[in-house]
Amino acid sequence: GQCHVEYYFATDTKATTLTYTNLSEMNPDSILEFYNSIGFTDYTNPDTGVKQIKVQHPEFETFMGAGSPHADTFTCADCHMAKETAEDGTTYSSHYLTSPLDNEELIENTCSQCHADLKSEVHSLQAQVDARTNQVQGELLDLTNALAAAVASGDYTDEQLDQVRSVARDAQFYWDFVFVENSEGAHNPTLTTQCLDKSEELCQQAVELLNSL
Repeated sequence: GQCHVEYYFATDTKATTLTYTNLSEMNPDSILEFYNSIGFTDYTNPDTGVKQIKVQHPEFETFMGAGSPHADTFTCADCHMAKETAEDGTTYSSHYLTSPLDNEELIENTCSQCHADLKSEVHSLQAQVDARTNQVQGELLDLTNALAAAVASGDYTDEQLDQVRSVARDAQFYWDFVFVENSEGAHNPTLTTQCLDKSEELCQQAVELLNSL
């Protein structure tokens, strides 16, 4: 995975650090649990007071996650680093990283064994994921604006607002896990959908909690 992972800068050493040590922890639920357990924050929203986590680009975690259609069969290099042949006949993986959709030989010789029209399938999936991501983004924005208004009103204590902030933090994390993952759902449609569903559910919980204060 190298750079294509979720990481954070450890507060004591500032070293680039992964949130997990094994495959069972390499999922958004465990990553969020880890951040919450150590109270890690990337950014505190000045209008809402929500201590947010800024997800990086979790391609590897998404690809390896539960429901992945390819993790047990292919590696990142198989799809993104085309096979090249040197002058002496040696075959190697190109270090020119590219989309498998741009590799006609790969599509014809490998992908076509399972996909009748890979490009159309991926583009259709990505359009659906983009639409859903934008929808949940709108709900997050509405939540953020409502929470900011509540903070500005001065009608609530920090103890009351912190309940809402905690749920809003988690909602933003699950949405961001999808938003910054560069395959737009192609690496793992199942996990992508689950993250967006969780984000939306948490948004609704936060709004209900805010309205009940």
